[in-house]
Order: sequence, then C-alpha cells, then structure tokens
Amino acid sequence: MPADTLTTFATDLLHDRDISWCAAGMLAYLLSFPDGVDVTVATLTVQRKEGRAEVAAALRELEVAGYLRRVPGEGDAVYEVSDLRPDA
Repeated sequence: MPADTLTTFATDLLHDRDISWCAAGMLAYLLSFPDGVDVTVATLTVQRKEGRAEVAAALRELEVAGYLRRVPGEGDAVYEVSDLRPDA
C-alpha cells in the first residue's frame, strides 16, 4: 500500500469521551487531507449522508473541544485542524 494512502493521527482523539462518534469520524476524515486543502460545510455535506446541520454541529463540537481553530477571514469558515487538543 502506497504511503500516501495512509493517514496517521494521535489515537487519543478516538478515545476522547468529550466528543461524539460523529465528531471523531469527522476529525479523522479531515486529518486525511493534505495541509492547505480547503473544506467547507457544503463540500463535507456532499461527501456523506449527514446533512448540513449535522456536519456543522460536528465541526462546532470539534471547535469547542479544541481540535479545530477557526481562522479569521471573509467568506466560508476556514479551520486549522489538529489531532491533539490544546489541553493535552
């Protein structure tokens, strides 16, 4: 299997009981993208069966937990993603 088809992240995020299964899956999916890829609620919504509200809720949950940080800017929300919580 080519190395560029694998994603590594801290397994602590999968054991974090402060986030839902949906949010943990969303985070794992986001971490699979290369740095600098722009992903929006709209682009995430068309990737899976969850609707806009569920996707937005998972992103908010990850932001509250510290896995996402909203980057100030204009237009659609842009986030920085991490597999480590700031308090970890």
